[in-house]
Amino acid sequence: MNQELAEKKHELEKFKSELATIIAARGEGSGETIKEFYEQEKELNFKIKNVQVDIDYLGRRRKTIPTKEKSNLKDDHVIMAQKR
Repeated sequence: MNQELAEKKHELEKFKSELATIIAARGEGSGETIKEFYEQEKELNFKIKNVQVDIDYLGRRRKTIPTKEKSNLKDDHVIMAQKR
């Protein structure tokens, strides 16, 4: 689960880096608006949003899985004896 979540986060960073590279290549002097830019880069923006949804889903799913707890029966026996 954690490995899958880490892979998705790495994939998200890769897509965001790719988007930042495209923005930097166009430069500040570009006359296009943000809306026009995202219209041209629909596919990349869609990939970013899908990965974000996957990360959110995995994060919620990870919270529902109980943590592994070890119980020491010897210690439990001592505690029960002390309560008597």
